[in-house]
Amino acid sequence: MPFLTTHAKRILLLHVPLLLSQLLTVFGSEVGLQRLRGGSSEGAGDRRLSPISCDFGTGPDAYVSLQGTDNAASGSSEVPYKTIQYAVDQHKGTCATVRIGPGLYRNEKYATGQNHYKSVANLSGASDLRITAEDPENPPLLQFDGPAGFVCSSSNPCSNIEISHLVIEGRNGDVTYEEAAAGRLDPPNRILGRGIAVWSGHHLYFHHLVVRFCPGSGIRVNKGDYVTISDSLVYDNTFWSPRAESAVVLAESISVDNKNTTKMVMTRNTVHGTYFRCLG
Repeated sequence: MPFLTTHAKRILLLHVPLLLSQLLTVFGSEVGLQRLRGGSSEGAGDRRLSPISCDFGTGPDAYVSLQGTDNAASGSSEVPYKTIQYAVDQHKGTCATVRIGPGLYRNEKYATGQNHYKSVANLSGASDLRITAEDPENPPLLQFDGPAGFVCSSSNPCSNIEISHLVIEGRNGDVTYEEAAAGRLDPPNRILGRGIAVWSGHHLYFHHLVVRFCPGSGIRVNKGDYVTISDSLVYDNTFWSPRAESAVVLAESISVDNKNTTKMVMTRNTVHGTYFRCLG
């Protein structure tokens, strides 16, 4: 663009990606609804790409609702749990399916302004668990302003986990450029948050999700094996992270066995609006 001044070029570089992202978002919501409605919440079909050891159809069902109660007597469709975290804690290792009712779910300490470590659900050490919408036609919205919507630590890996038919949303719009710039060298979780962040795990299947507005990656798996990420819409992420990460990440993959086969798969995802507003 030799006919443009340096200032004009900077303006274009700043605004064109945003305009393109906004145009894509106009039809992105409909694409997202189609993705959420596509496929079955039972996860059949693509599990062969990332084999899960459980037969979830034979395991128990646990229900979560905004009108529920977190106690040992809850969990049925008639008397559901209130929080996703409580359901996970009660049923990990049981090949259970956690079915989340419609509505808005947030992490503890949400919007308190604190640099906290609360996620909507911490999956560290969890295994043999499927988390999905009770009704894929009316999926729940999971909002977070901490380290992640779902997180699994490197010191306590998760395994045999399937997550599908959810909308996971970060809080890009609540972070200012000044806040992100000030925290660039020692960033708080508020500007690093990722939709799904697995720092160690294997046999993971994430599909038919909408993941958006996360300050960091939309979906990230480090030190993973047998991971499939498919049929999801991931957009307008990475705005504030100083880590130069991508919207969907598989990094530092490991091997949990000696099999020579396809283990790590990304397929049929739509990704756009990956844009760094505060980097360098």
